[in-house]
Amino acid sequence: MGRFFKKKSLKPFIIIRFLLTVITGSLLALGLIHHLDSFFFRIICFAIEIGSMIDGIEYFIQGSSKKVYLIDGVLVIVWLALGFQFFD
Repeated sequence: MGRFFKKKSLKPFIIIRFLLTVITGSLLALGLIHHLDSFFFRIICFAIEIGSMIDGIEYFIQGSSKKVYLIDGVLVIVWLALGFQFFD
């Protein structure tokens, strides 16, 4: 349950998460403009991976259960694998 109903985020993590969301959205728009180039999808996957990594660090700092930040670790590995799928 901790994955979906998390504690209140810390201010620096909110700012970093917002910046990553803006970067991901703008890269998605650029990717759609440039006919779905794989470069943009690779960078999007890496940005989402960094977001999952930051969530895991935040859960660790907040003292959540080990299960919660291990799930984020698995998500980091999944996004990393997807990012390398688009590697030219």
